[in-house]
Amino acid sequence: MKTLVSAAVYAILIVTFGFQVARVEGQSMAPTLEDQDRLIVNKLVYRIGEPRRGDIVMLYYPLNPEKSFVKRVIAEEGDTVRIVDGRVYVNDIPLQRRLRPEPNSAATTTGARR
Repeated sequence: MKTLVSAAVYAILIVTFGFQVARVEGQSMAPTLEDQDRLIVNKLVYRIGEPRRGDIVMLYYPLNPEKSFVKRVIAEEGDTVRIVDGRVYVNDIPLQRRLRPEPNSAATTTGARR
């Protein structure tokens, strides 16, 4: 019984503070991650450091904290991000892949038009 209680306590601590399973919804992370892929999120890493460009992170939707998103960090504090004709620019340098809006999304284009 003591072993079972210890295991339950450790499991709760790991899930609460350590790791969590997340599911990718949509195609915005393709080809790195596909729709419905599952991944294990390390919740500890950002307690000791900040997200960096290129990291894959899980975000909670502020109006419904039960909803989460898996996304890639493309810019850091102080960077300038523009989207022009479906191409994303960070500090006026184009990212390698074009922005693909999700179906049924309200994707907008900002910045100067050619």
